[in-house]
Formats: sequence, C-alpha cells, structure tokens
Amino acid sequence: IHKNIPLDHIHPLAREAAWIYESLVIVDKEKARKFYNEAYSTQGKWKTKDELWKMAEKHGAKKKYIKKHTKRIVNRMSEDMQEHAKFGFQGTPAYMINGVSMYGAQSPEAMSKVIDRLLK
Repeated sequence: IHKNIPLDHIHPLAREAAWIYESLVIVDKEKARKFYNEAYSTQGKWKTKDELWKMAEKHGAKKKYIKKHTKRIVNRMSEDMQEHAKFGFQGTPAYMINGVSMYGAQSPEAMSKVIDRLLK
C-alpha cells in the first residue's frame, strides 16, 4: 500500500506532486502509477509547478480533478501522515511488513529476508 508523506524540506514541490498523484489514483490507478514512476525518477529535474504539471498532464492529470476531490485528498494525505508519525517513522521511504519496520531504500533481498523470517 502506497502512502504519501510529502517532505517539503526535501523537495519544495513534494506536496504538489502528492496531490497530483492522489487525484490520479481517484480517476485511474494505472495513470497514477505511471505519473508516480516518472515524477519520482525525475524529481531533481522539475523546479516549478508548471514543469511538474506539464509532466502530470501527460498522464491525464487535470487541476479540476484536484478541486473536485480536495476534501478526499486532504483526508487521505492527513491519515497517511498521522499513521507515519504513529509508527515513529522519521523520513521516507519507510516500510512496515507485518509489524517489522524498515527505513530507507531497501533491496528486494532485504525485504524477502524479513518476509521469509515472518513466514517461518
């Protein structure tokens, strides 16, 4: 399950990107995934909201969707951030696998070890 924890001090457009992603999830999860992958892999390149929106529009994002679903998006992101704090996470990425916390970028092998241990 993907949770949005936009860290504004890491990237000034993190919250805007999260809003765009959440609005796309409501409309089309596949488009949201494609936007997320491109946004995440190119986050060092976009410096303005216009650049971010130009990329987002390629994936079907429309500002009217955000306005239409503002309350739903605010609630979802607020819940995600509260849960993140409740688990004591300090940054991202953070993972919770059946009660086991993992911080930072994790390899598939590291996650597999935790999963395999839990399955035993």
